[in-house]
Amino acid sequence: MRVLFCCFMVLTILSCNEKKRAVQVHEIPAVDFPYKFSVDLAQEYKYDSLFQQGQIAGTRYSFIGNEELVAQNFYHNLPDREALGDSVYTVFTKSHVAVNAFEYILERAKEEQMLILNEAHHKPKHRVFTRQLLQELFNNGFRYFGAEALNELDIIDLNYRRYPIYFSGFYTDEPQFGELVRDALSIGYEVFAYEGEGNGKSREINQAKNIAEFLKNKPNAKTLIHCGYQHAQEGTINSSWEKAMAGRVLEYTGINPLTVNQTWYDNKYYSKHLTPLQKRIDISEPSVFVDSSGFSYLGASDTSGFDIVVFHEQSEYINGRPTWLLGKNKEWVEVDLNPSGLDYPYFLFAFKTGENITEAIPVDLLEITDSLQTAHFALSKGKYEIVAQSITKKAASFNLEVE
Repeated sequence: MRVLFCCFMVLTILSCNEKKRAVQVHEIPAVDFPYKFSVDLAQEYKYDSLFQQGQIAGTRYSFIGNEELVAQNFYHNLPDREALGDSVYTVFTKSHVAVNAFEYILERAKEEQMLILNEAHHKPKHRVFTRQLLQELFNNGFRYFGAEALNELDIIDLNYRRYPIYFSGFYTDEPQFGELVRDALSIGYEVFAYEGEGNGKSREINQAKNIAEFLKNKPNAKTLIHCGYQHAQEGTINSSWEKAMAGRVLEYTGINPLTVNQTWYDNKYYSKHLTPLQKRIDISEPSVFVDSSGFSYLGASDTSGFDIVVFHEQSEYINGRPTWLLGKNKEWVEVDLNPSGLDYPYFLFAFKTGENITEAIPVDLLEITDSLQTAHFALSKGKYEIVAQSITKKAASFNLEVE
């Protein structure tokens, strides 16, 4: 599908055999979006050399889908690492075989009451991964979806509204997180927040207590939890926290969760940042390496704290965008914009028709920095409102249907 966008009208070609359909483009008032252009972020973090500030900058770049700048900011202190040596790698390959991560997790989750997956907050791919599990987990009886990123003050409205807004959280502003929440609601999950007050140990305890409180009157409820980093780790982890949220869940609910780690062996923009083991393996899909007993690599260890460890493949790119954005049910939709009247850079947002564009999280967004770029959205079938807004706050919109 190809969409042509000019100053006054859009020409949509639904397929090679269908006629073009003219669509009117309308100028609209500028919207106060929370997303910042790359040039603005670069200026904002220009003088920040602290590692923590690099993490924040990297996360902010992930909101606008700029993986290269995510890597430059988030991993700027990470050294290049040598690939794993032959002898150690030979032992690994003789004792483990790669299997499809989705299939493995879904099979392991069939008899489980709670599944907890973690993410790195600057990695939208981890949200796409969890989103691809939603329907099959629902088919297997999972009915509740909790995320630490969600704002408790919006939960009642969120479940009624059926789509996330900027008030729904912070990390949920990132479009793939928005899609994760949106799909969970569409499938039929009840979405809940469980973030706890405090820091360190008190935060982990309060998160687990909030989950326990939510499940108090839901016996045998099957629950999916999506959280950040170590919150998904079981057992004793350090002298400060003692236990993370996942370990506290067992303590306060009696449920031993099935825990999944996506962060240890996630994909990187630059191959030099991969772990020594990742530099030797060759996978083309998210994978779990299992031993002869069917246990995940590191998952059978009492010290790892995770039941399943996912290895993410290196990204492949089409027209500058990673193919994992497509997930299971999306396709590339190209939009050509004649920038007359729009100064560079500008954002292109895709919103679900019927959602309030002044507050809804876009399904996808693109930053267009020059006339040489092409604009490819990752969209599922449906109706959308496409909004273009320049750095000088000039905005226009048009409607688009993906069939």
